[in-house]
Amino acid sequence: MSPRAKNHSPDIQRHLKALGLSDFAITLTGPLYRSTRVLSLGNIPEHLNDIAHRNDRARQRVFVHGVDDQEHDLVLIGPSRVALTKTLRAAGHDPAAVVEVGPEHFESWIRLGEPVPYATRRVIAEYLNWHYRIEPYPGHAPKHGFLAGFLVRQPDAKDDTAPEGSKTGARAPKKRILVPYPRVRLCEATGNVATQGRELIRTAAELQAEMSAAIDRDLMEDYEAEQADVQTGELVLELSRLWVEAYENTAIETLDALDQSEVLHAFNGGIPRELVEAALGRAATRKGSLAGTYAVQTVAAIYESSPDGDLLSP
Repeated sequence: MSPRAKNHSPDIQRHLKALGLSDFAITLTGPLYRSTRVLSLGNIPEHLNDIAHRNDRARQRVFVHGVDDQEHDLVLIGPSRVALTKTLRAAGHDPAAVVEVGPEHFESWIRLGEPVPYATRRVIAEYLNWHYRIEPYPGHAPKHGFLAGFLVRQPDAKDDTAPEGSKTGARAPKKRILVPYPRVRLCEATGNVATQGRELIRTAAELQAEMSAAIDRDLMEDYEAEQADVQTGELVLELSRLWVEAYENTAIETLDALDQSEVLHAFNGGIPRELVEAALGRAATRKGSLAGTYAVQTVAAIYESSPDGDLLSP
């Protein structure tokens, strides 16, 4: 075993042992390169020299994950900005291993305690990443995590060689420089099975339905807010257009009095104050850069003159 592999073999072995699998998929990625090899836990030491060389000399990143088409109990949460160990443990989602990849980048591995198909693991991983506010939408939960003990090779631009489910982007830029970061640090390697792991498996379908319903609700609220903004903008434009029409054939020295009268009509008509301020601010171009301030002060003089909401007479 080469010195570079030997020096970091303990963290590598502790990380893999804590994940509790007999077979692993090791994925290597770099500029214009991506390969995955399936290795048993016992055979990995024989390949460490080559993996370490690729990581050190060829500047390739080293990821680990379970084999997709095998049933196992391993899911990944992250990357989170802080270590979630205490939070996960309190919820019964005890992490088997936690690694720190770099500033504000922690990955937590959870063992469910019972082998399940890939589809079930995917649902649980997506739910947990959504539940802990790491990833707001399903379909992006990572399945590959950095392997402890190796250098992080973080591109300074989006990299199209990142594994599926990672945060990096799609199209490769013309120039990419891989910057060596510190080695991936193993924070915890207890190998613990999550006390609520089997409950996650049992309720996977319900958790997916809960997550989907909440996401749909949030999307609808966002859509309704956007529509409300659009309608508000249209109302402001229409009010300001009518205001400008009222200015026509009016002597400039009487425009301030006209504005006060129009604001009073708006107040008596129940038009929201914010709309009137925005409309007057657009219409009163004669005020130049002070149009906004003028609108706020003019509207305030009318809208705040009747604290009890009594209608005023023109």
